[in-house]
Amino acid sequence: MATYRFYTKAGCGLCEEMLEEVLALGVPESELEFVDIEQRPELAALYGVKIPVIERGGVELAAGRLNDQSRAALRQ
Repeated sequence: MATYRFYTKAGCGLCEEMLEEVLALGVPESELEFVDIEQRPELAALYGVKIPVIERGGVELAAGRLNDQSRAALRQ
């Protein structure tokens, strides 16, 4: 079961960068649920300019880029 939700879209370079960093922090890919915002208009409207976005339990941990606070949350 996924622990984190990762909002992304095809061709998103920032998404690829964040994913690499998230995995390097020790988050297993099996704990990530990938959500393509282009498949749901309401998500595209909500996250279109913010992606990549990663959340856990409905709480947004990071948008665009990771910062020290989001890195610490991902290590927990």
